Amino acid sequence: MSKAYEALTDLKTKLQSIAGLETRVFICYEPADLDRQVLGVAGTTIGVVYGGLRSVSEPGTAKHGTSSVGQFMVFMKHDTPPFTNADNKGPALDTLERMRQVIMYKNSPTGHKWRFVSESMATSSKEKTVWMQVYDTPIQLGPV
Repeated sequence: MSKAYEALTDLKTKLQSIAGLETRVFICYEPADLDRQVLGVAGTTIGVVYGGLRSVSEPGTAKHGTSSVGQFMVFMKHDTPPFTNADNKGPALDTLERMRQVIMYKNSPTGHKWRFVSESMATSSKEKTVWMQVYDTPIQLGPV
């Protein structure tokens, strides 16, 4: 199994530990894939997407392998419009907080800590709001 896929499944497992989300977390290959996977499912759902690798190798270290940082996006679809009143705001922000608590500074499968990068609203409509959190963790690639 690839190290990136192990990291995806680690994030999925961590997010499934949140009460109420046990069966509502999916591995997706793109953000739109979440809508297809949860068609007809009401309530909050989570999609975990692999965003790729970024090299952080130092010159002359190729014989030992390449150090990279894997980036992963976590999308939360919340079935309420964006902050039309105070009642809509709380549940989404509470879920985002719980998501950070189960991921940030916890070990990834590579033995490194998950690092929180950002959080933002990805999209919204009359029926839903989608939030995105970005995390990364070092992933050591094999020797060249």
